[in-house]
Amino acid sequence: MIVLSHAQALDTAVDRVPVEALGHLNDPQTLDSFLTRVYCHARWREVWQQGLSKTSLQRFHGRYKYLLMASDRQQYQALGRAVAQCPDDVGDFAISYIHQLLKALRSPASRKGHTNVLQHLAGYLKRHLGVAEKRQLHELILTYRAGDLPLEQPIEVLKKHFSTFPHSYIADQAYLQPYPQEIRLRHLL
Repeated sequence: MIVLSHAQALDTAVDRVPVEALGHLNDPQTLDSFLTRVYCHARWREVWQQGLSKTSLQRFHGRYKYLLMASDRQQYQALGRAVAQCPDDVGDFAISYIHQLLKALRSPASRKGHTNVLQHLAGYLKRHLGVAEKRQLHELILTYRAGDLPLEQPIEVLKKHFSTFPHSYIADQAYLQPYPQEIRLRHLL
């Protein structure tokens, strides 16, 4: 992890490694955004080193879809369209893609953005939960949106439900755990 004081100037010079001004990392949302980008970049490098293909790029994008949706709805739509039309020779496209993804993830997600994603994820459970469980989850998400709960609480409830009712696509989502759980930052968001 690299923390530099002249973050903007170095952002494009250091192999697109995410950087952030040291003083900004005191803000939990900025720190969450930074750590999300650091771990996203690390996963990207793994995919790149394993031999990037159109399929692996689309799978990678699918993994980060909900993080992107929470942070930047417009970039979520634009990158989704671009990845769907990705050329078979992904080299130049991939460089532009990761730059745009990391730039979009630089914007900390708002409660509104997180709420949208939480509701999308809850939709995958609609056939599995009873009426009371659906209502409880919905109320939990709305209580989070109102600022009365940290993000960690609805996410933990979703994780619990998805462990009972597994869904392969959701299991692969970076949104539910964008960086190691030991960091325990989402209880501040």
